[in-house]
Order: sequence, then C-alpha cells, then structure tokens
Amino acid sequence: MWKIQLPTGEYLDSVPPLQFELNNQVFSNSDSSVLPGSFSFPVDLDLTPANRRLLDFPDLVTNSRNWSTYEGCWVYADGVPLFYGTLSIRQATARKVSITIVANPLAALKSVPLNTLDLGGDRTFASAAAVKTHAKDTALSPLSYDYIFFPIFNPDYIDHPDYSQPKSYFQNFYDPVAGAFDVDDGYPALMPFARIEYVLEQIFAAQDFAFRNRWQSTDELRQAVLYNNRSLWTSKGIETTINLQNHVSDTPSTTLLRKIMSGFNLGLFTRIFTRTIDLVPLRDLVNRPPAHDWTPYAIAGEVLEGRDDQPEYLCWKTDDSDGAFQWYAKQVKPDTADVLGTITTPDLLTVPDGIYYVEDQHAYFSVGARIKHLYTTLGCAPTDTGKRVFEAECMALWDAHHGWESFVGAATENYDMRKMPHIRMQGTVSYEVPGDPDPEQISTDNAIPDRLTIYRGMYDVWGGTDDYPLASGLPYDTDGNTIGAVSLRWDGTYGMYETWWRAWHQMLIAGKHVTQTFTLPITELVKFSFEDKVRVVNMDYFVKRLRVQKLIGRGLALVEASMVSTV
Repeated sequence: MWKIQLPTGEYLDSVPPLQFELNNQVFSNSDSSVLPGSFSFPVDLDLTPANRRLLDFPDLVTNSRNWSTYEGCWVYADGVPLFYGTLSIRQATARKVSITIVANPLAALKSVPLNTLDLGGDRTFASAAAVKTHAKDTALSPLSYDYIFFPIFNPDYIDHPDYSQPKSYFQNFYDPVAGAFDVDDGYPALMPFARIEYVLEQIFAAQDFAFRNRWQSTDELRQAVLYNNRSLWTSKGIETTINLQNHVSDTPSTTLLRKIMSGFNLGLFTRIFTRTIDLVPLRDLVNRPPAHDWTPYAIAGEVLEGRDDQPEYLCWKTDDSDGAFQWYAKQVKPDTADVLGTITTPDLLTVPDGIYYVEDQHAYFSVGARIKHLYTTLGCAPTDTGKRVFEAECMALWDAHHGWESFVGAATENYDMRKMPHIRMQGTVSYEVPGDPDPEQISTDNAIPDRLTIYRGMYDVWGGTDDYPLASGLPYDTDGNTIGAVSLRWDGTYGMYETWWRAWHQMLIAGKHVTQTFTLPITELVKFSFEDKVRVVNMDYFVKRLRVQKLIGRGLALVEASMVSTV
C-alpha cells in the first residue's frame, strides 16, 4: 500500500494506488532545456475529515488563507520510504482534493539569477595599488581565490579606443616588462573572472542536499572561469571593493548549470537517502561495472525499440553578438588538396612555402614571403555533414593568434603566436575619450554574456619572460608545447568531443534500445540511481525511463524499464 507522510509526521488518509514515471534526463535529445534530477506526480484523494484537517480545510470558500505547501513529505511503498518532496494542492471540492508531489531537490534554484547569489560579498582593499597587486596574486596562485585576473584580447571594449596604445586591445592589460596589470583613464578595463567551481558551489550552497562536483577534478578544470565585461574603473579611478555579483550575468542559476552540462556532457544525479547531488561526466559512467543485477526480477523478454535520433555532430552555439566569432567564421578555408601537412607553431619558421594546418592553433597558415593566418577552425565534431547538430550553450571564447611584435615594439620580425581569449564586445565602464582636449565622462553599458575559458598560469608569451598570465581555450603554450589536457574546441586530440563526448555518443549510436518488465523489490528502487548501470542476463544497460505501474505485494512493484545497452 501507498502512504504519504507530511512534515508533521502524520499520514494522509486513503491514498490510492499510484502510478508514475521517472525519466533520466541525460538521454534528452534537446539542448538540455530540462534540468535533470526532478519528477512530479499527481494524486487525487478523498477529502476525509482527517485529510481536511491535515491539509488545512482546502475546500472552505471562507478560508482566506492560500493553500499551504508542504515541504519535506515522504511517499512510502509497502512501508519503505521511496520519495522525498514537496506537496502542493491543485484543486479541492467538498469530496475530493487533487495534490501534486514534486520530488525535486533543485526546485529552489529555478529563479535565482547569478548576480543575486551570495558570492562572498564585498572584498575591500586599501587602495587602487592594492587591487592591482591583488590581481597579480590571483594570477600567481589562482586556486587560492574565487576569481582570477588575466588579459583578454578585446579591441571593441570601449567606443573610442586609441589603437596606438597597446592597452587599447585588452581587458586587463598586463605589462610583461613591469610584471603588473596596468589600467588608466585612457583604457580603463580591469575586472576579475569568477571561477566556475566557486559559482557552482554557491548555486548549491543553500540546498539541503550536499553538492559534489565530480567534473572539476583537476587543477586545469578548476581554473575554468566565466567571462565578464564589467570594469572596476570609475570616474574616481579603480574601485577598491570587489563584489562578484557585479561580474556575473543575470542568467538564472539553473540555466547556467544546464549550459555547462550541455557542453561538457555532464549528468546531475540526486540520491535522497544520502542527500547528495552529484555533477558527473557521463563519459565516466560508460566503463563502470553494473551496480545492480536485475536478471532475477525480469518477467518477460526484452522488446527492441527504435533508436533515438542522435545528433551527428556537436558544436558550440553561434553567438551573433560576438564580433570575434564572426571574424573567424568569415576567413577563407583552403581546399584540402592545397594543404601540405599538419605542423605546430615553431615549424612555421622552418617549413617550405605552402599552406599548413597548425594543430596547436586550430588554424590554417600560408608560409611564403610572410606568414599569413588564413582560417581558424570553429571545431565541430566529429564531422560537419549538414545533418542533425547538437549546439551546446555557454560557448567558449575563441583565442586570438597574432604576432606579438606590433604590441611590444620588437625591432625584428618574430612569428611567435599569442594564444589568449578573444572577444569583440563592448563593456560596462566610465571613461574619457583619449586625446580629447575637452574630455567628458562617457559611460557604456553592455550585458554580460555566458562565455568561458581556462586560465593556464604564467607563461612566456611575449618572448624572454615567463611572467605573463595566460588564459586560453587551447592547451598549448606559444611554442606549441602541450600545457593541459582540455581544449574548448570540439575537434582535435584534447577537444570537447574526444575528451567528454565520444564514449557516451558512440554508446547511444551503437547501443541496443530495449523495453523490459520487472517485478522489482521496492528496496531495489530505493537503491537505484540513474547514474547506475544495471545488468540483465549477459548485457549491461543504462536506464532511460522507469514506469512504476503498481505494487503487487510482498514488497514488490511492477516496473517497466526503457534501457540502452552499453555494448
């Protein structure tokens, strides 16, 4: 029998047989428009005297209070606690009351914009000089702070840049000779970038369930950050207070969470008895051994289903507001027959004349009288065939590739390449027009887009110094050496597809999709999580959907499972 226990410990009367369906949202073919981890089911109850009292007389027209919501209800099946959720009333008559129970540990996140989260409050410094010193400290020891300062190539940050000045091309201009961040009223762009790990922690901080981030398990991933374009500069100079609420977007928390999950192929799994919420790379689940053997509970053979229509290639979603994206996309890609081979950046100085694909740049270059950048690949994977595509949101910033000599005034030509985040978007800042004999204060205001990149550490970017804070979506230094294991491009050895998607994507394409019916002990339902594999006879499966049809006594439930095999 079914029972519903209210937070007071009392039980509702006359609970009818329940039927409900649990869906594993990681198998959704959408752009992750539904946040995984929740489900709801409706229940119609007789409005007995006990139920009227327990539900605060919902049928009384004279009752001026709104219907109550009951958080912390338990649903029991044959005496076993099965679900924990929130009960709300949908409709009431003199004889019946319709309720809905939502089992969703994440419900409180839905309407919380990022810029209203508790992100540590004001961090106050003694002076503008102290802020710049602190900025350098975050670059030297990034995991000691909730945010990091580093340069971003953005020549469109203000309306009137003075392109004769090197800092006019940057947010967070860093002088490699002085070894310090440099900002003034001529180009006033200085801001911190919040680490994604910290933002995720704060999103879940107020939840009853403990959040476990099993995705950002390496220092490289922990140094992934969110872009922002709100400067600390004011008409009085650098603000001496940093509040991260000013440096994140107004995107709802669950929306950012979905965007990150869609790009890195993550699943969100809740366990009500351990009261945990786990963020897990789905690739990690494919090669796991099964957690449950349901062979003894199968009462019918498997029924083959048609495979879901899986996207053939995966990309970042196009951001039409970013001029850098448009600039790269408009470059002319050479014919494959004209490309002489694949090389790395240092080879550009020694190879014969011709066209080459430079692997660590994700770009094509021509070598001749001068070295010319032809095309940067935006990197769909595995192939761009014109067929169905999955477009992940929270797109990565592209990386600028320019000879450094024009920015530091080198006397001789040098073809070392910078790799740093590149965006062409105005910021939020007050400033004066450089060179204006009668300067006036100008303010620009632009919304913060949800974009990301990875801070790599201090590297030799300009030649002759290791003292430069480098962020890049590419895991290579300026000499083409590998400095990481994660690329934010989709193609390539370290790309998003190979790193996060291949094992899962290939399983969905090659796996056998079946439906099978089981008489499962309710205790098995309690132990089950959608991140678990189950074994049936000699095959391992992930469960896409569980339909609980009825209780059949002796602690058993009739359950239909829709599954996909892992081989």
